[in-house]
Amino acid sequence: MKRMRTKSLIAIMLTAVMFVLGACGKFDCGAYVKATLDSHLKGEHDEYIKLTKSKKEEAEKIYNEEIDSFVELYESLSLSDDNKEKFRKVFVDLLKSAKYTIKETKEDGKTTIVVVEVEPMTCFDSFQESLTEIQKQYATELQEKVAAGEEVPTEEEILEHLTQLFYDDLAARVSNIEYGEKVTMDVKVTKGSDNVYAASETDIAAVAEAAFGM
Repeated sequence: MKRMRTKSLIAIMLTAVMFVLGACGKFDCGAYVKATLDSHLKGEHDEYIKLTKSKKEEAEKIYNEEIDSFVELYESLSLSDDNKEKFRKVFVDLLKSAKYTIKETKEDGKTTIVVVEVEPMTCFDSFQESLTEIQKQYATELQEKVAAGEEVPTEEEILEHLTQLFYDDLAARVSNIEYGEKVTMDVKVTKGSDNVYAASETDIAAVAEAAFGM
């Protein structure tokens, strides 16, 4: 699935992590990291807004861009607005299914290490291969029908049919998500000037990608 992404999680999340004023001795860095993941992946913004003092519109923009990045997987199908909305709804369910738990926080000088336990999804292990196979099977069926005298469908009809096949494949995967062996990952929260704290953008993105089995 990772090879198929047209806009990576990292590209989005590198601009997504808000700075926090305070000291992690008093400030709950674990809660901050969890709130960031919950906002970006699950659309649960309240705690993130509270901790980062960011605006709801900013949090929603980041979340919607993440969904859009998944929908762009299918941009070659020239999706209609209705079909885009269908795919978006499935990806909302996918994002909400991400599993991660804050296990502990450790101090390392001016950096706090937040240990996150992630359960990687396994439902996309054969994603690329499945899409290729769907196209091959449809092409074979189409050739057989044309050879039998049926009219050649228009490009629009072909794309619409492929869209439905791809949607069915995606919906089936998301409705039956399985998870692999748990892994632990570190997210660094670093103190800058004027008691400004920020979670590592790259670490947050890595946790998100691991949650989707990428």
